[in-house]
Amino acid sequence: QLELLKYLKVKLSGWNRISVERVVSGTGICNIYEFLAHKWPEHIDKEVHRRHLLSPKDAGIIVTSATPGSLSEKALQIFSSCYGAQTGTMALFLQPYGGLYVTGGVTKKIADWMLKDGSFMEAYMDKGRLTPICEQVPLLLVKGDDMGQRGAHRRAVTLLQQLCREQARSLFNALDENSDGKITLAEVQDVARQHADWEIAQKICDQYGDSNRVFEFEEF
Repeated sequence: QLELLKYLKVKLSGWNRISVERVVSGTGICNIYEFLAHKWPEHIDKEVHRRHLLSPKDAGIIVTSATPGSLSEKALQIFSSCYGAQTGTMALFLQPYGGLYVTGGVTKKIADWMLKDGSFMEAYMDKGRLTPICEQVPLLLVKGDDMGQRGAHRRAVTLLQQLCREQARSLFNALDENSDGKITLAEVQDVARQHADWEIAQKICDQYGDSNRVFEFEEF
């Protein structure tokens, strides 16, 4: 792995920092394969290498050609080991005892291979005296393909909820003339009528009935 690091520093960054994603990603698998092909050209499978040169960022070529003893298999083993080590570091940093969710397209596609090979879990647990912490963190594989969309949707809903809450707070404060953190149903109805929205005012009356009813912000 130290030789791989030196190779990537020369290839990608002019001896500057190399991020984890240069190794632990689909592109990372391709970077690892290229390093191994550079180091051991005599072990290159010509057909696999030809396909790789045509699509140098297609990790699927490496994954599907990972036969026993091949450079592709070695590339996956290094990837899996680095992936497990980084996941273990994350487990130590966050200590998510409710579970650490592992996701991503590459993860899903080679999950069975990683479990069978064992290099992922070996690296995950290789934390010396801190290994017992990793042992207490359950690892869960996310099999969905749309985690990016789900994350974006969740963020959008959160922002919308925040906006609605801010607007509700602004309206509540405007109604709360006494600044005591409470408003009456009658005040809400008056505002609706002032804006000529009699339909909303009537709905409020029908739903709650008692014009003397008092609301705090959370109920409002």
